[in-house]
Amino acid sequence: MQNIETLVNFLASANPDALQRMRQAFPEALTSLTPGKMLGAEVAPEAENTMLQALFKETLSTAKQTLEPLLFQVMRRTKSIRRVRLAGGVVSSALSAGLIAALAKGWTHEALIIAAITFLSSMLTLTAQYYEDSLGGNNSLNNTRITLNSLQRQLAEAEGHYQLSCALNDFVGLVDMVKSLSKLLVELQVIRNNYV
Repeated sequence: MQNIETLVNFLASANPDALQRMRQAFPEALTSLTPGKMLGAEVAPEAENTMLQALFKETLSTAKQTLEPLLFQVMRRTKSIRRVRLAGGVVSSALSAGLIAALAKGWTHEALIIAAITFLSSMLTLTAQYYEDSLGGNNSLNNTRITLNSLQRQLAEAEGHYQLSCALNDFVGLVDMVKSLSKLLVELQVIRNNYV
């Protein structure tokens, strides 16, 4: 049988109720629909295609439902960090001008206070930068947002391919669709593990 472990494992972690419904609907595929690695799991070919279609549809739906709140959470964090960075930059710029004016007039005490506040606003900007890139590399907040947007588009494409297959009643490419969805789920699960 085709490798469906990724789909089953994703459903087990993201939507266990859906996996349980699948197991009840396809008792002949109970071994295949069990999370973890299963060796030698076989299903009758006529039942396999129907089960694979149902598994693909359920997993695709769960993936879309999982992705949307993640994307919202990442976007909200991105907006908050951008606001903090903007506030830090505005305060720092405004106080730098005030510092120059205070030094020009010889107000050393006021200049010291302004310099301290400017330092704090610069630290605020650095803190925002840290939180934005705290996971670093490909897992930075901006890269995660870009990846989630890409996954959202790819899931929509997968759904379109599946709907076309349903409309034409032609599931010859179902195995390839499952493989593609499996790759998307691996990326989604990595992000989900970082943010949930």
